Order: sequence, then C-alpha cells, then structure tokens
Amino acid sequence: MAIASSASVDRTNLISQSFANLYNLINNRDNVKDPITGSGRKFVHVRMPNIRSDTFEAYPFIVVKHPEISYSNKSLSSSRARLSWTFDIEVFSADRAINNEGKGAEFCSQIVDDIMETLNSVSNKETLISYGMANIIPNLDSMDSVDDEKANTYFVARISVLFNGRLTISA
Repeated sequence: MAIASSASVDRTNLISQSFANLYNLINNRDNVKDPITGSGRKFVHVRMPNIRSDTFEAYPFIVVKHPEISYSNKSLSSSRARLSWTFDIEVFSADRAINNEGKGAEFCSQIVDDIMETLNSVSNKETLISYGMANIIPNLDSMDSVDDEKANTYFVARISVLFNGRLTISA
C-alpha cells in the first residue's frame, strides 16, 4: 500500500490523508528510532506482518491502524462538522529475535517513549493543526508481556491517539 505525502485533510480524503499524516510522522526515523540500526528493514506497518516463524527478523515493529471517525456539532446546513479521529498504534517487541536477545522490554519502552515524545512535540502538533488535525491526545492504553508455549516472551504496547478538527464535510 502506497502512503500519500503529508497534507491537509478535507472532505475528499478524511481517512486516507489523516492516516498518511500520522503514519508519516511515526515512520520518520528522526522521530521514532528503530533500535535495530542499519538493517534497512520495514519498521512501521499498516497491518500486522506475518510473524508465524520463530526466526521472524522484524521485531521490534510498529503497526499504525486506520482511524475510526466520528462526527459531532454539525452546522445547521450540515456542511461543516467537528470530526474526531481515533487511531491505534501498536508496538511489538520480543526477547528472542535476531540481534535482540533479551531486549524486548527495553526496545518496546524506547519505541513507546519516542512515539509519545513525537506526538507531544509542539512543532509536530503545529504541523498537524495546519493539516486540520488539532487537539491531539495520545494515551498509552496498555503495555503487556506475553509468554508463548515455547517460552518466548513478547511485549505489546497499545497507544490510542485522538485528534479533532472542524471541517467542511459536504459540498
């Protein structure tokens, strides 16, 4: 799936452009660093990658999911409304992965810290406001570890991100 460049959100691209804006922010290595340096691997995904193999080399990784959108406070003509976007970002890490032995929790925490710092950055907030996505509220919903039947330990963090903005929704 090709991701669009970051730009303003309007009534014709409510889902695709808002997703691209958040994805591009998270996928920028100056904002969110990949702890596995120099690998040239895909780090940020739009859906869960195939992780069935014990030798899956892509840990840690991030999944940015498409938003849920809700409308409120429609104008009398119903041409403008307050929109709220809710995105879920998930961070996955593992203790048993290539170049990563025993660092799953550390890597998960580092990535979550980078994401939260990026989402709370004043300059990033100003950029998103200019795109029509204001009042960003990032929340760390959970950070858990899970052991599988092979005694592998995995770490999963879930961040929900809420934006809102008043936009023209019909012509």
